[in-house]
Amino acid sequence: VVVPNNGHDTKYKGAIDLLRKMQSQNDNVYCIGDRAEDVVVADDLKRKNQIDAEGIYVHRFNSPDADLTGYKIVKSLKEIPELVLGK
Repeated sequence: VVVPNNGHDTKYKGAIDLLRKMQSQNDNVYCIGDRAEDVVVADDLKRKNQIDAEGIYVHRFNSPDADLTGYKIVKSLKEIPELVLGK
């Protein structure tokens, strides 16, 4: 799930709006980004909506954000298909 802030006051509300528009089963939702606000929205989806959501941090620089070390970390978007399709 990639959520712009367009018209939403939080990434969480944007994610919920996007998932509603998709009108599909949300068996696996991945919140992917290079900033904490893109990744941690997965926790709100799990806690507030009981959606199976997982955060994936795209780390492209020398030292990772310490707040995101508990999430799956990739260095390139090319790593994501293997990570999510391997489930």
